Formats: sequence, C-alpha cells, structure tokens
Amino acid sequence: MKKYDVIVVGSGTSGYNVAKICRQAGKSVAVVEKGTPGGVCALHGCQPKKFFVVQAELARLGQHLQGKGVVRPPELNWADTATFKSEFTDAVPGNTVAFYDKIGASLYRGTARFESAGRLTVGDVELQAENIVLATGATPRRLDIPGGELGLTSNDFLAQKELPDSIIFIGGGYISFEFAHVAAAYGAQVTILNKSDRVLRQFDEEMVNATVAASREAGVAVLTGQKPVEMVRTENGVQVHCENGESHEAAAVFVTAGRVASLGELNLAALNLDADPRGLVVGKNMRVEGHSGLYAVGDCARTMALAPVADREAQVAAENIVGKAMEMDYATVPSVCFTEPQLATVGLTENQAQEQGMSVQVQRGKKTGKHHKRRGGEQVGLAKRQTDYDGMIVGAHVFGHGAGDMINLFALAMKSGQAAEVFKEMMWAYPTLTSDTKYMV
Repeated sequence: MKKYDVIVVGSGTSGYNVAKICRQAGKSVAVVEKGTPGGVCALHGCQPKKFFVVQAELARLGQHLQGKGVVRPPELNWADTATFKSEFTDAVPGNTVAFYDKIGASLYRGTARFESAGRLTVGDVELQAENIVLATGATPRRLDIPGGELGLTSNDFLAQKELPDSIIFIGGGYISFEFAHVAAAYGAQVTILNKSDRVLRQFDEEMVNATVAASREAGVAVLTGQKPVEMVRTENGVQVHCENGESHEAAAVFVTAGRVASLGELNLAALNLDADPRGLVVGKNMRVEGHSGLYAVGDCARTMALAPVADREAQVAAENIVGKAMEMDYATVPSVCFTEPQLATVGLTENQAQEQGMSVQVQRGKKTGKHHKRRGGEQVGLAKRQTDYDGMIVGAHVFGHGAGDMINLFALAMKSGQAAEVFKEMMWAYPTLTSDTKYMV
C-alpha cells in the first residue's frame, strides 16, 4: 500500500489544478489516469475545437465582405486545419506527464477502483489517502437504439482527417450547433436532428431563434421533433429513422447529444454511491454529499460542464483540502456557443427571471446598425439584458460577432456588483466590439 495526502483521479484541467495547489501546500499527491494524459478540454474539447472555429469564422466574415473590398473569401481545407490542430494536441500528453513530474506528483497509469473510503487500487497497486478528488470528466453520450453503434461521437468529429461531404448531428445543444457551423463553413451538407421542439435550452429563447435562423442561412438544416429510433448502414452512409416516421441520410452521423459523467469504472458501490450519468452531487465546497474526504470536480460533478468552472471547482476543492474554506458561486458564469455569429449568455434569461418571480426591466436592441459593424460585414446581431429596479444586471445575452468577448464584461460587472450604468460611464476604447456594450444598458 502506498499512502499519499491526496489522490486525484483524472489528469485533465481540473486534476491539474488540484495537484498543483496541493503540492504547493506541501501535500503528497498521486494522480491516476486511465487514458491519454491531458483531459477532455485539451484533447477533445474546447481547445482543439477552436482551431476549426476560428477558421470558419474567418471564412464567414470574408463571405460577408465579398463585393465590399474582399475579392475572394478564404477557402478552407479541412485536412490542413486538422494537421495544424494536431500540432497542439499531439504535444498535450507529453506536456501533461512532464508537468506532474515537475511538481513532484506521482502519476499512475490505469483504471482506479475503490475498495473502501480513502482506498483504491490501480491494477496491482493499492493507494490510500485521507482526501480523494474525482476529476474523471465525461464521455460522449451514445444512443441506445438499434444501429446506435453507427453513430460517431464529438471526439470522432475532431479527429477526422477528411470531412465527410454530408453530415447529420443528433442533438440540439451547443456541441451540435458549433460543429454544424464549422462543417458547413468547410463545405459539408449539414443537418441537425433534435428530438424536442426547443434547441439550445440554456440560452435565451429570442437569441436562440436568431441563431437557428442564422444557422439555416448558413446552410444548416435544423429539424426539430426528430427522435431517432434506429440507424442503418446504407450504400451511401447511414440512415436515421425517427419516431415520427421520417428518415434522414448522410455520409456520417455524429451523436452530439451531450456527455455523461465518467464514473462507471470506479466501483462507487464500495462507497454506497451510484455512478449517475449526470455526475455526483456535491456541496459548494465540492465535497461529495455524505463523504467528508471525497470530492468531485469538473464534468463528473453535477454542476455546470464548462472548463473554467472545472478549474474553479478544482481550486475550491484543493483550498478546502489544505485548510482554507472556500465555496463555489455559479451565479455569474458566462457561456458561449461558437456558432457564426456567436451566441453568449450570463445570468438569468427573461423566462427564468419570470419563473423566479423577479421584477426586471428588459432592454433589447440590434447590434448591426453601428458603422464598425457594417464595416465588418455583419448582417445579424441582437443584444438583450435584464436589470432589477436597482439597476443591477441579472442577465445579459448577446448574439453577434464577438459576443463571447462582450459577455465577459457583463459577467465581470455582475460579479463585482457594478450597476448597469457603469457601462455608460466607461470611456471605452473606440471603435471596438466591446464599446457597443454601452448601448446595451
């Protein structure tokens, strides 16, 4: 048996931060990784995705400006972008191992299984610690239907060396929409199938309607009320049969209907816990309910599945382990869907505010009237914010080029307790995308 102060299961961004803080505090740390070191964000998520998103955005802007000074929009090459992306992702595992070695954390390769509280095995090695942090992340959801194995995953999409000429994305969340916009920009014929009538549920409904309209304008067919019940191999690819009797066919089908917490191999039954696909229930200090020495952070916790959230949760867990009381606050977490244009949100939607019985003032506006917007060729853009009657922002929503950067300013104002008037009082660098925020309050 090998004893440590802290064991971290998972080597991704949240595991990285737990190990770093605990080692800086003088704690002995073991890290267990069953797969490729580095985690979802760096290998299969936000970071590799942006290699394709940035180039798709460039191509769209070029198209908007064609005839206004741009003679020929950029032509995209999937294989070249995939190679460019791999220059980053190929280095992640080695850099991750080197980091843990540098800080003096012991890295164990293999699947962790609990034997009892504070004790787990990795192959033939038994590890023990007073504090164990689960940072196992999440895996792409699969469809449990006949032929479901024919559906590829989001990981597979980013690993494609060549882009299929026609693609179906199953699911109506941000992964489907981001990948659909990317694939369309690279020339694929793209369809989104969603089982319900509402897509992008975490975003404001007005902004979502604008995003769906822009998606269709970009060549993405967005079909709702399409619940897959079977997939079959055809001569030209894969056909998806839906519950309503309709069928759709494409060269490749990607199931991008969310992710499930990676907990199934941990033998949580030894701790009287269930491997719930939604993740483990945790308190604001990231401790698993009913287990004083067990923490869960990132996508394996039943919280917000965002990389910055995982980083903060890791910090909170680690600080509590080293004796500094800290709690999570999810009230002002911004989120972005990297469609083209982008869709961004922070705080409450108008419907959520109403459901909570809040009296709010709502301001709406278009973002396309400004000269620098026209110079950028932007054809669509909306903004919306809600304030309470003290002028404090309770929610902000932006749809347009640069929305992801603009929403961070609203998140900062909400977090720091600044009233909406601060945006009007600020003398912004001008003309910039963020200087538009003064017109949104």
